[in-house]
Amino acid sequence: MQALILALLSTAAARPPVSSGQPLEFLARQLVEAKDARARAQAAIMLGDSDDPLAASPLCSALYDASSLVKTSAIHSLRKLGTPRAQECLTQHRNDPDPEVQAENAKALARLGPLPGQARSVLYVLLSAAAVGPGDSKALSKLTRDELGRRLRNMANILAPEHEDKAHALALMRANDLKAVDLRATATRTATGLTLRVQCFSFPEKQPVGELTVSAAGDKSEELLSALAPRVLEGLFQTCHWSN
Repeated sequence: MQALILALLSTAAARPPVSSGQPLEFLARQLVEAKDARARAQAAIMLGDSDDPLAASPLCSALYDASSLVKTSAIHSLRKLGTPRAQECLTQHRNDPDPEVQAENAKALARLGPLPGQARSVLYVLLSAAAVGPGDSKALSKLTRDELGRRLRNMANILAPEHEDKAHALALMRANDLKAVDLRATATRTATGLTLRVQCFSFPEKQPVGELTVSAAGDKSEELLSALAPRVLEGLFQTCHWSN
C-alpha cells in the first residue's frame, strides 16, 4: 500500500496546485463519488496539497471509506494540513479496525503532537495478550488485547501494531521523542470468573519493571474484561512508574 501512496503523491506533485479550476468542492465530490478507490485516494492527496483548512472536513469523512488506500491517503493529507480539526479527526478515528490504517494514524498523531491544552502522548505501547483455561483461548486473547488496547488509546497513548518490528518501533520513538513500554497480558478463566495479569517491561531493554493481577467473578468474558482493564491499567501506572 505504501508504494501506491507514493505513486499517488508523485502524480499529485506533477499536477498544478488546486485552484479555481479545481475547487475543493469538486475534489470533495470525487472523494465520495468516484467508483475507483485510486481516484478517491488521488482526490484525498490533492485536498491535502490544497493547504486549505476547509479540506479537513471531507478528508475526515473519507476515514469512513471502505478502502484502506483511501483512508491512508486521507490520513496523510490530514497530517499535512495539521489543523486542530485535522488532529481531532485523526484522534476520533485512531481505532480503525485495519491494523495498517491504525498504524498510519498513530504515526500521524505522533508527528503532529498534542492539541493545544492537551497533554502530550509520551508512551508508545507494545501490547501482547495470551489466554489460558477452558474455552476458546484464541478468542479470549484477541478480546483481551482489543479491550486493553482501546483503553490505552483512550488514555492518549499510541498503540503499536501487533507483532511490531523492533527496528520500526525504535525509529518511530527517535523521530517523535517517544517513550515506550512493553505490556504482556494473560487472561485466565477460572471456575468463578476471570483473572487478568499484566506484566510491564522496559523497551527496548525488555527488563521487568512490575506486574499487576486483578480478578472478577462472572461468566461473560467481555463484561469482565471491560471491568478489569481500567483497574489493571490504573494500577500499572503506579506500579511501573509510568509518566503520561
